[in-house]
Amino acid sequence: MTIKEPEKWLRVIEYTYKHFDKKMTGEIMKRKYNSDHDYKKICIDLSISPNVYYLMVKEGNQYDSLCAVGLDLMTPFYK
Repeated sequence: MTIKEPEKWLRVIEYTYKHFDKKMTGEIMKRKYNSDHDYKKICIDLSISPNVYYLMVKEGNQYDSLCAVGLDLMTPFYK
């Protein structure tokens, strides 16, 4: 599999981490994607429920999808 325009995808990651810096969503994303922690460990460490964990992961994923649309890496519409 080849990633087209990898530098733009790196910008999506950078924008997402910057947007959520010093917020719970950012901390969850860092632990989820930059370490081998599973959701149970993250929930215990941050004293949050699994529901809160999944809502915040979804929030981060939605934001990075919007960034990808803004950089013309994805389209918001099906053709």
